[in-house]
Amino acid sequence: MAFPFRRFKNTRLIWLLVVGVVLLFGHSFGILRPVESLLARVLTPVMRSVTDLSSVFHKSYSDSGINNYPELLSTAEADRRRLVMENAGLQYLREENRVLRKYVNLFDEISHKYVLARVVSRLAPQNKAWENDRLVIDQGSKQKIIPGLLVINEEGLVVGRIVSVKDSLSEVALLTSRDCRLSVAANSSQKTIGIAEGISGLTVGVSFIPQTEKIEAGELLVTSGLEPDIPAGLAIGRVTRVDRLDNKIWQSAVVEPSAALDVLRIVSILLPASDNH
Repeated sequence: MAFPFRRFKNTRLIWLLVVGVVLLFGHSFGILRPVESLLARVLTPVMRSVTDLSSVFHKSYSDSGINNYPELLSTAEADRRRLVMENAGLQYLREENRVLRKYVNLFDEISHKYVLARVVSRLAPQNKAWENDRLVIDQGSKQKIIPGLLVINEEGLVVGRIVSVKDSLSEVALLTSRDCRLSVAANSSQKTIGIAEGISGLTVGVSFIPQTEKIEAGELLVTSGLEPDIPAGLAIGRVTRVDRLDNKIWQSAVVEPSAALDVLRIVSILLPASDNH
């Protein structure tokens, strides 16, 4: 049964070849020119319509893109700004959560009552704009904050002291402020050695150090705990220079604060000892 089918296929192929040869021969010698002319007259309008329609679609698409370009550009720019703001917001929240977790861990260790506060603004003392050494925080007397309390960061490093209080705001004098004074001790001996005080909003100086006290550059200074409501042993900074004069009763030193005072967002105020019971 396969043989007749194969013969049929061969016959069809032969006929196709014959027709192809005839058409090629007719085209070469002009025999088919009348037929070709007729087909051209019939198909030309159709091809012209297809071409015109394609041109219309292409022009419409192009015009639409050109006309909408400013709008598209504006939309893209708005989307970019929105994404930048969202990313900045996420980074801020991520950093804030990190700081808050560190505070929780810190006060699990030192068992001291505290109030967390956000930094609202940064101030300079009156007539001393170059001394940018004060903070305004969003907690005040309603949260039992009083002048003189110690302010620390999430690492437990001393930042400064409360110097004025309102109902819901307080002012913090940073370590580098002349209005922030603390009795300090050498971490190695826990012995009170002098008084730390800010120098022109730039660094910290320690004065009234006895000549008999051995203190060297690199020494870590901490709170001495002699003052009311100031716990002992909280890091203030490291000595960078010691000034000794044989004809003087006291030595003095320059200290670099351990806390980064220019990047504070959230601080903690240590409440009076009476509130810890």
